[in-house]
Amino acid sequence: LRDGSIRSVEALARLRTGHGTIVTPDQFMDAAEYSGLVRDIDRRVRQQVAEDWASIAAVTSPDVRININVSQSELNPALADELRALDLPQRIIVEVTEASLVSNPVLARNTLETIRHLGGLVAIDDFGTGYSSLSQIVALPCDMLKIDQSFVSDMSEISTSSRLVRAIV
Repeated sequence: LRDGSIRSVEALARLRTGHGTIVTPDQFMDAAEYSGLVRDIDRRVRQQVAEDWASIAAVTSPDVRININVSQSELNPALADELRALDLPQRIIVEVTEASLVSNPVLARNTLETIRHLGGLVAIDDFGTGYSSLSQIVALPCDMLKIDQSFVSDMSEISTSSRLVRAIV
């Protein structure tokens, strides 16, 4: 914000129906998770980021990072191998939700530590909507918290939201 430069952008999946209507992730990701297709969607997003890297860097900066969402089922060593093969680690911020860290926290932590060791950054997405405690967050290899929009979207109108966001910050 200080100098107006772009520091990161986020790669987000969108689907288009046969009629041309855009379908957003909040409308299809639960079904993708349930059907087991989320890994394929996330992998395709990462491939697209790798393919588009030169164009993105040309209109922003070679130092820009691209945020990519990673599902719970992908928090394993194969993710770090894939990112390395795509030459992405130093170009990305891996976003995971608090909920995705609950099922196998040791494997998740090890995977995220590997990604950070390779030069990637890690963000906890939708912070405040999961079930983890602050002590769990402190133990994670995490570079940033993305406070959930349910808290920040109305913080100018609702004083409790504003106070909560200030407390988190």
